[in-house]
Amino acid sequence: MSFLKFRFAMVAGTLLAMTAAVSPAGATAISCVNSNFDGFKAATVDTATTSSKSFSNVPGLTVNVTNTGSCVQIHLSADIRTPSTGAVQVRITIDDGTIVPDVVTLATPTGKADHRSAIFLISGVPVGSHIVHVQFRSVTGAPVKFTRPLMVAIFKTV
Repeated sequence: MSFLKFRFAMVAGTLLAMTAAVSPAGATAISCVNSNFDGFKAATVDTATTSSKSFSNVPGLTVNVTNTGSCVQIHLSADIRTPSTGAVQVRITIDDGTIVPDVVTLATPTGKADHRSAIFLISGVPVGSHIVHVQFRSVTGAPVKFTRPLMVAIFKTV
């Protein structure tokens, strides 16, 4: 798979940054911007915690999508808590192995819970059924916690 990805980092509703990268295979932004998404799947859990420095699936944040286009959007939103000197990194995997080529780092510098969100726009996803996971890891090995994380996958079905 080749990917075109946009990443948005939001804090308390304020857009902090947006990045975009085009895959070497030559995907273009137009291929996803005009996708006319018409289907979605969502997953949520009460809490998820990790202190592992290795990526692992966030328990319960997995959806099955069947797309007829080549683009899938993943919206991730959660209240997170990290130590004041720590952070949590999140990424998306498709079909238990293909890693979307971007990692988002989220932190709460005060050490208190605060809301964070990220959006992944993935191009080059083959037509068909796919399993999409959110993965996370602790940057420092200190415990990090997601409260009420919500994952929404948006895709084309017709």
